[in-house]
Amino acid sequence: YAILILIPIWVIAVLGYILGLAQTFPGYATITWWTFTALYTIGLARYERPIWLYIGTITIHLALITLINLPSLELDTNQIGLIISISSILYLGIIGTCYKYQKWNHDYSLKTKQYIFLPLRAGAGIEAIIGLLLSGWGNWGNWEGLAVTIIYTVISIVAAQISKYRFAPYVTMALFLVINVFVVGLIGGSWPTRATGWALQGLAFWWIAKGIVFISKNKLKYDLRLWVNPLENSSTRTALFAGSFAFITLAAKILGIGTFDPDLIVPTSVIAILGLLYLGKAITEKNVLSGYLAAVALLFSWYVQLKERDLSQIEIQLYTIPAGLYLLALGYLENRRKILDHKLALASNVLGVIVLSGSAFVQSIITSNGMELVFVLLGGFEGMMLTIWGIFSKSKISFAAGILTFVINIFYQATSLLSETNGAIIGIISGLFIIVLVIIIERTKSHLVSKGQKFKDYVNDWDW
Repeated sequence: YAILILIPIWVIAVLGYILGLAQTFPGYATITWWTFTALYTIGLARYERPIWLYIGTITIHLALITLINLPSLELDTNQIGLIISISSILYLGIIGTCYKYQKWNHDYSLKTKQYIFLPLRAGAGIEAIIGLLLSGWGNWGNWEGLAVTIIYTVISIVAAQISKYRFAPYVTMALFLVINVFVVGLIGGSWPTRATGWALQGLAFWWIAKGIVFISKNKLKYDLRLWVNPLENSSTRTALFAGSFAFITLAAKILGIGTFDPDLIVPTSVIAILGLLYLGKAITEKNVLSGYLAAVALLFSWYVQLKERDLSQIEIQLYTIPAGLYLLALGYLENRRKILDHKLALASNVLGVIVLSGSAFVQSIITSNGMELVFVLLGGFEGMMLTIWGIFSKSKISFAAGILTFVINIFYQATSLLSETNGAIIGIISGLFIIVLVIIIERTKSHLVSKGQKFKDYVNDWDW
């Protein structure tokens, strides 16, 4: 054992002294250590003895230390973390291969195997964590840290699927949270903004779990049921963690602690996403308490946005449009279920209509920065889409809300125009339009009554 370790040390010392390689070729020590690591790996495969594994462990780490200290590479802390992470992955691969496939494992008892591999696996795991921390040290928005986290996540998914160990998926869930940290940092987001990403991840975890349950009813090549409970458990915990983090940063700003600068949209967005999560849980799990929590969260978030935000900002629609569509979709799915009480579906449809079409209408009334026409057109488009959706989904609320939204939008804009234009001209045109409309209705009255009765009979079977 001592001889095998001393050989590369002796080679490095003699060559460095005789040939002066330290000055002419600074990387000679690194290359020598990597060369002997490769030789010991071959010896491990050939002789299948633990001594070769331990010797290779020493040389691979000496090679890594000399590599990251090469002055010609000029590595920063994040790049060093990337190199350490890649080295730890390769080393864990060697250990795992030896543990699973080496024949000499059969010559030892289980307890002896644990003594052989447990220290090595623990050391490699600690090294992997150090590499991840260094890859993001001082800059949690760089490509090195993101690359390391993605690699770790992929490996954790494969390891969990192969091992079937029920706690392994939780490592994957935690790594996804770290991926969010780097992704938001890369696009210029702050730490409070990351809370919104975590909340969205919690919502995504929950839906992925439900998707796995649905597709698992059919026979698949891979059994994915291992992921259902970790995804469901992690969804609520991740969303609650995001909410707690958002409020902590908001409180820190109010108290003047730290350098956090959270925008009001961050905590309200997190609350809204929590509401969407609990609404889905209420419908699928028939949990009334979750339904009440969802309604309170969604209405509170929407009200705070209306009360405190500048409604001329079109960015508010980035919340209202997805939230409204989500609520309408949940209402549709709930109506399709064979249950007698559709109160949650009714509440979901009402909230969806209010959040979706109500926001654009309110913004068109209040806005005075030249964006009025945008919100008017958006409100009219949403009214038409709600009407079409009501016909498709056979929802009375969506159908009626779409017509009312469109009519009210036009009526308000017409009255607003009267106050700014020559009222006599607009009045004459409006009067002529009403006279023509009355004549048409009078001449087609019987036909309209007949069609109206047929339409009434048709919508009687619709859901609210």
